[in-house]
Amino acid sequence: EKRALTSTHASLNGSVGETIANIADQFLNELTKREIGRQKCVDNGCTYFMSADSDEFYRVEELMKVKEFMVANPIYDGCACLMRFFYKSPTCELLPVDNRNHVPLIYKVQPGTKFMLAHPYPCVVDPTRTLSGVKRFKVFDRSYV
Repeated sequence: EKRALTSTHASLNGSVGETIANIADQFLNELTKREIGRQKCVDNGCTYFMSADSDEFYRVEELMKVKEFMVANPIYDGCACLMRFFYKSPTCELLPVDNRNHVPLIYKVQPGTKFMLAHPYPCVVDPTRTLSGVKRFKVFDRSYV
């Protein structure tokens, strides 16, 4: 089962386990929940979806701007933005800002895609949030979202 949920292109490098057999169950559980949510979007005729964690916060106007961009630019299959880290509340940001880690925002619902653990991506993201079959990916900078 672990092999079926892990990208054949995965470079584990100790991020989720040294080998497929050693991948911690927590990663597979999280990935499975994301895939169930994605499949529910497919089943309900959605055109786009988000797979967000409970500790993520977005400004409504910025998220709407990203949504409008994705709809207006259907060449992109998905997008991400740089992460920001907060301590105990959304008003206490940890500085300096992290300019390496990203969080996927919006994906297009399309055939041939599914969540695969540690699938290669154009930017650094949580290995449980990588979608196979994504060909064109937009990475927004901090000035946009």
